[in-house]
Amino acid sequence: MTSGSSFRALLLIVLLLGFSVFSNMQMGAVRSSAGDQRMHLPRAGWLVPLSFGYRNLWAEVLWIRAISWFGGHQTGGDYAYLSELLNAIVTLNPRAEHAYYMAGTVLPWNTNNTRFSRPLLEKAMRNMPDDWHWPYTRGFNAYWFDRDKQAAARLLEKAAQLPAAPPLVIRLALRMQASSGRLDAAQLFLQQMLRSKQDAHIRNQLLQLEKTIATEQVLRGIDVQLAKLPHRFHDMRDLVQLQKSGVRIPARLPDGGHIIVHSSGKIVSSVSSKRFRVFVPPKRQVQP
Repeated sequence: MTSGSSFRALLLIVLLLGFSVFSNMQMGAVRSSAGDQRMHLPRAGWLVPLSFGYRNLWAEVLWIRAISWFGGHQTGGDYAYLSELLNAIVTLNPRAEHAYYMAGTVLPWNTNNTRFSRPLLEKAMRNMPDDWHWPYTRGFNAYWFDRDKQAAARLLEKAAQLPAAPPLVIRLALRMQASSGRLDAAQLFLQQMLRSKQDAHIRNQLLQLEKTIATEQVLRGIDVQLAKLPHRFHDMRDLVQLQKSGVRIPARLPDGGHIIVHSSGKIVSSVSSKRFRVFVPPKRQVQP
């Protein structure tokens, strides 16, 4: 056997070994107590060597797995596992924009905190320093979920100075500086994310969030009117009172539901039966 043939044979063995390792990652799943299948992910330091030069290929394999898992666990899923998958993807392909987009939107909006999204977005900022999307997303999340106005202002200012940053980035930065927890800031953020290129799964999630926030805005407006009533029944009669006084009560909310009244008197959408709330860390709940 010639030296060239030996080299090709050795290379083939190595590639087959790599394929075997990643196939075992894909097929050798374990079932958690919740019954979902999960891949065995090697340590981060082993991901690149085990790809044997096919980093982008294996990043796509993991992306398909992440999308498959997310599609079946949008409610009540273990987002720590999803963040591990996304981190593995960007370790193999540091410019995997789709993975960073999912990290910056899906993770915080489903967990109500930035624990999982923050390190991934910071990695995006290091790997793509001229892309305004990453400090913009990181800044919004710092404001909306962490209630860290200083970090949000710093990150949004940085985003606004980067090439191709739209005027909306400056508008959102100013609006965040002027108010706290306003839903219009969240709407501006989601609208900008929807204008960006998104995977269909992420886009569907953002569209649903947009409807949820628009519904909450309508309900908050009605809350204001309910507070003005001289007497409340804490049932649908309160809405009848408002209609008689000239207040318009929508037959259909943005999320497709209609208004119902809980026994406590709280109004909600028939679709979710709960109100949209954002987690505020206890250490910040006492701050103005």
